[in-house]
Amino acid sequence: DKLRFHLRQEYGIPQDAIVVLSVDRLVRRKGFDQVIRFLPTLLAEGINLYYLVCGKGAMEAELRSLATELGVEARVMFAGYVPDAALAGYYATCDLFSMITTYDQNARSIEGFGIVYLEAGYFGKPVLAAKSGGVEDAVQPGETGLLVNPDDAAESCHALRQLCLAPDLRDRLGQRGKALAIRHTPH
Repeated sequence: DKLRFHLRQEYGIPQDAIVVLSVDRLVRRKGFDQVIRFLPTLLAEGINLYYLVCGKGAMEAELRSLATELGVEARVMFAGYVPDAALAGYYATCDLFSMITTYDQNARSIEGFGIVYLEAGYFGKPVLAAKSGGVEDAVQPGETGLLVNPDDAAESCHALRQLCLAPDLRDRLGQRGKALAIRHTPH
């Protein structure tokens, strides 16, 4: 796919690497830091993994520092704000979509329906998400993605590893996600 090829080239990501994508405001409860924390472990296991983050927000500096501190800054790409029209290229570029949202006690905010999960499905991408809020309406566990306990890092890392190592699982979940998204979304 041309979009996939060009965007990977632009970011210096090998064509055969596994790319995890997250798209949203960079705020704590979206769990972007979780994927960054899993990178050292998964890279050490020989998984050629890159993390592409689309969005702007208060946590960007902290996320960049975390990546540097863990020695994975070359594997984490911050795309900044990406307009909707350009997002298709990012979905084409990735192998899976991840957003392990948590309940923010202070903000008392919880994930709503989670249209990004349906978007990922629309582009045929499997989803790694947390069992919280409206996420469970948008992601069908074992059907369109994997749902994890957001407070269990080991479980989340295991699910990410599983998706990285099993292209057939990614394809199956992605195809199912696509079929459902086409049925459920107005666009």
